[in-house]
Amino acid sequence: MMYGRENAPPLLRLFKEGNRNLKAINQSSVPETLAALISENSVDNLSLDTIISIIEAITAVTLYKPVAERMSELGVGKDLVRIIQHTKDFRSYVVSQTIEALWNLIEVVGTPAVRELARHPQVVPSLKQIFQVILEKGYKLDDKCLRNEVCVVLNYVV
Repeated sequence: MMYGRENAPPLLRLFKEGNRNLKAINQSSVPETLAALISENSVDNLSLDTIISIIEAITAVTLYKPVAERMSELGVGKDLVRIIQHTKDFRSYVVSQTIEALWNLIEVVGTPAVRELARHPQVVPSLKQIFQVILEKGYKLDDKCLRNEVCVVLNYVV
């Protein structure tokens, strides 16, 4: 019982079945609220700490497929890309958390999340700009990992 009936890996079971907290979040308006807070109109009025908290919350709740699908449909992916683009230091905690949230959407939702990203014309130029900055200024191992992650997301969207 501890490892489940089908012996699926714990993270995969969390993606599919969630837990009681993620199920409760799915039944609430939390995904819509987080999407509204991270939107282009709202994020300019928020402090950096608040933005980080919102992104951490998005990262946590997108581990459950129904919530991640809702967040993707609400266009959170394009807003995450915009936050990465407007962050001055690509080595900052904001960028690492934002890329983690973006990858959660892509990994959990799959092709529909990538299609949702591709629907927005500003995503590809933004990702390209981020990629170029990392190529020009990145020299650390973490920079190379971020470069590879952005490159893969960019290729998926294109």
